[in-house]
Amino acid sequence: TKMVALRFEVGSTVTPGDRLGSLRHVSPGPGTYARGGHVFSCLVGKLAVKENDTEAVVSVQSHSKTPALQQVLTVGQLVLCRVQKIMMQQANVEIIAAERVGRLSHKPDASIRRDDVRNQVSTSTGEDLLMENCFRPNDWVLGRIISLGDSRRYLISTAETELGVVRAMSSQHPQEQMKPLNWKEMECPVSGKKESRKVAKQSKSLNEILIGSDKQI
Repeated sequence: TKMVALRFEVGSTVTPGDRLGSLRHVSPGPGTYARGGHVFSCLVGKLAVKENDTEAVVSVQSHSKTPALQQVLTVGQLVLCRVQKIMMQQANVEIIAAERVGRLSHKPDASIRRDDVRNQVSTSTGEDLLMENCFRPNDWVLGRIISLGDSRRYLISTAETELGVVRAMSSQHPQEQMKPLNWKEMECPVSGKKESRKVAKQSKSLNEILIGSDKQI
C-alpha cells in the first residue's frame, strides 16, 4: 500500500473542520467535504482511507449512528445556498443547509453555472441570460447538486421550476425581504421596485423541503 499524505493517522479521531489532507493526494468521501484545495472532516469520528488504482478516498466514520450527523452531500440532493459572488458564466455560492440534514456545520463551496440556471426551453427563446438578472450576492437559493465539479466545488442546478431564489433583500431597502411576483421578478414591499431574479416556485416551506418538517432549520 502506498503512503497517503494525511495530517492525522488512519484510525485516529477527528472532529468537524479538521483539515485531513490536500486534494492533490486524496479525494473526499463520506463524512468529509472539499474546500479551498483541501479535504476537511464534517463529523466527529474515525479517519479511514480506501485506496484503488486511481485514487485514495478519505472518509470519516461517525462515532454516532444518528443519520442527521452524517452531514454528507450527494448528487441529486436539494441544498440551500447563499450567493457569494456573481460572474459572467457562473455564481459562486456556499451551501448552508441540505435536504434530510438541515443546517450544515460546515459550508462547502459550490457554483451555479450559466447553463444550469434555467432549463433549455426557457433559454432558447433568443434572450441572453445574464447571471446578475438571476442572482445577487446574499440571496438564498434552493438548488440541486448535479456533480462535484472539476475545481472541487459542488455544481448546483436551479433549472427546475421549484428551484431558484427563495429569499432576497431589496437593493433599495436592505432590511426588507422582497416578494416574488413571477418566475423572473421580485418586488420590494416598501418602494414597489421590481428586481430580476430566477425565482423558485415554492409550494412547500423551506423547512418541509429540507428536513421534512416545519421545525426551523
